[in-house]
Amino acid sequence: IVYVPQVGRNFEYVDMDMLRCPSKQNFHHDWPRNKWNIPEPPSSKERIIAKPGDLDIIIVPGLAFDSNGRRLGQGKGYYDRFLAKMSS
Repeated sequence: IVYVPQVGRNFEYVDMDMLRCPSKQNFHHDWPRNKWNIPEPPSSKERIIAKPGDLDIIIVPGLAFDSNGRRLGQGKGYYDRFLAKMSS
C-alpha cells in the first residue's frame, strides 16, 4: 500500500496528510497538477488518510542535515509536523 503527501487546503495551518493511493500502476499520471507541476490526488476521489501505525516507512525529502540528523531548510515544516503527529 502506498500513501502520498497532500498539503492541506488552508495554508495558514501548514498541515499535511498522507493519502492512500489506488493500487493501479501509474495512478498519478491521471492526477491534476498543482502550480509546481506536481501531481496531486483529485479531490473528487475517496480520501483514505493515514493514521498513526498505518505507515511502515516514510521517505522524507531533505537537502541538508545537522550533526544530529535533523533536517535543515527554509520550508514550512510540513513533514516535521506530520512526523510529530504520527508519533503521538
